[in-house]
Amino acid sequence: MQPDEAVEVNPYLLAGADSSPTACKMLTAHPEGLGSMMPLSEGSSLRGTIFNLVNTMIGGGILGLPFAMRQCGTVLGAVLLIVFAMLTDLAAWMLLVCVDATRQKSYALVGETLYGPLMGLCVDLAVFLNNLGVLISYVVVIGDLVPPFMTYISAPALLQNRASLLSCVALCILLPMSCLRSMGALRYTSLVCLFMILLLLILVVAMGTGIIDVHEDRSSSSPRLFAESARPVFTQMPVIVFAYNCAMNVPILYSELRRQKTELVDSKFGTKRSKMMLAMHTSVAAVAAIYCLVAVYGYLAFEEHTAPDILTNFQSDIFSPAPYVRVSYSLVLICSYPVMCFSCVASLHRLLLHVRAAFCRDEEDYVPFMAASPGSHALFPHGLPSGQPESSCSDDSTADPFDSKNANTPSETSRAAHLIEVVSLVSLTLILGVLLPNVSAIFGITGGLCGGAVTFVFPGLFFAKVAREPEGADLWAPLGYIMLALGAMLSVGTTLLVAWHIA
Repeated sequence: MQPDEAVEVNPYLLAGADSSPTACKMLTAHPEGLGSMMPLSEGSSLRGTIFNLVNTMIGGGILGLPFAMRQCGTVLGAVLLIVFAMLTDLAAWMLLVCVDATRQKSYALVGETLYGPLMGLCVDLAVFLNNLGVLISYVVVIGDLVPPFMTYISAPALLQNRASLLSCVALCILLPMSCLRSMGALRYTSLVCLFMILLLLILVVAMGTGIIDVHEDRSSSSPRLFAESARPVFTQMPVIVFAYNCAMNVPILYSELRRQKTELVDSKFGTKRSKMMLAMHTSVAAVAAIYCLVAVYGYLAFEEHTAPDILTNFQSDIFSPAPYVRVSYSLVLICSYPVMCFSCVASLHRLLLHVRAAFCRDEEDYVPFMAASPGSHALFPHGLPSGQPESSCSDDSTADPFDSKNANTPSETSRAAHLIEVVSLVSLTLILGVLLPNVSAIFGITGGLCGGAVTFVFPGLFFAKVAREPEGADLWAPLGYIMLALGAMLSVGTTLLVAWHIA
């Protein structure tokens, strides 16, 4: 290099340069919201984000997929699983576009920024009711799986009792893990969940291929490829439609995802959104593959004897390790519980703040809770990159609520409030799961409405709004309306099907 040769310097890298070691950790600016000017942080890795997304999607619903395959047929059932995997992935992309456009870190604040406080309230209510129903169903299934195993191994009488055992599990496992302030801290829990799912997958495939013989009188009839009528397909639609439900955790995981691993090597991803979408593509593809294999081979294993819950088919008289297989799946639900509880607690917190604001009428006291990793830094600390439109939000909207220099740093009181909210939520799910084991039927109705709204309706509605903005591409707006209409039909349709099935 010649001595008088001009050196091109990134102005955003030098912006605000000082003697602090973090001043040189600013990344090259990118024109996409949270992916722009993101300083290095101790956020979640790409691998940890994938684990948490998979854990969010896979829950108790996988146990009903072999029966759904029996009702719909192997070809039609597999096609439906793939189609709704693609729709879920598309809806997640729409939601991330809206997160970048509004520069908010939570699902509800995206809706509040685009449509006002009432929309934020609706999102929080939908997320809370949907997750509450899922959490209660987890408690119910754990109560159905673990006590019989304790009786099988002649455990102490205390552990054979359903209520006392669930209380011990909630106090010793569910509560401590649900109190974590960062979802990234649950990545190892999600890894355990994924490991147990893979074990179930291997076992079901072995049964379906005949390596493990589970039928003494296996019929010679060929498997059903398509449904015999439309009615069984409609009855199984709720199981298939919401098999990939993860939208409530997507903004949280996005905010916690670190921009790159080290400041010495620039990220291979052009934007943070592209990194998050790779995690989303990988997670959805992996879950779709697991679903299809478990559903098809589970149906092939038990054929017309396939039960609505495939674990019911695992009987010790035909498969001696069956009790251990059933209890091992309870670990999947135990590991999934805190992941679903995280966004549920965040929505509960904001709902309580809405109630407080309604009674106190003090706008200054209403500080929306942001579900973000404590280690993250402020967004756009030196202003927007050149040529980028100013956000419609206030200047405080880009500040990290957990930054030590921010006025919204959680005090000891707010930490205590978070603990009280977690204890209250875990206690509520425990009480309802013990006293009302059939409450899942009631929450099947709210889950149909709220699950469809969270997964498809809200992302389509928000995306249609963002695409109509002057900076947006008007050609993309119809895609949002299509997702909105499809989500509304699925939400209402599945709710009516659940109600009809209960009646």
